[in-house]
Amino acid sequence: MADNRKADDGLEARIGAHIRAFRKAKGYTQAELAELSGVDNMTISRLENGVRTPTVEHLLKLASVLDVSASRLLGEGELKVSSDALALAQVMDGLNAEQRKFVLDLIILYTQRHAQ
Repeated sequence: MADNRKADDGLEARIGAHIRAFRKAKGYTQAELAELSGVDNMTISRLENGVRTPTVEHLLKLASVLDVSASRLLGEGELKVSSDALALAQVMDGLNAEQRKFVLDLIILYTQRHAQ
């Protein structure tokens, strides 16, 4: 039984990491995601930290707000995050919503002008 529990703990952590990565990619704080999705802020924190398994209802609400499928939140099409993306996410965490939007808009503008 301990082996099953270990496997479940790993799954919860992976799902939580996906939720966190997609949330940060959208530039949302946990509080903003909670407000937009109707999922309690504490629940989002527990999901992201792998403490709680998401219900189907939570998965669907979060996927809708994050513009991804529920299967992507579960790890289908495994999300690979580079060290640069993680560094950017950490910087973005320290910004308010207006600043995050400005940085995202700037990155989008830059990539559009310099895309090959």
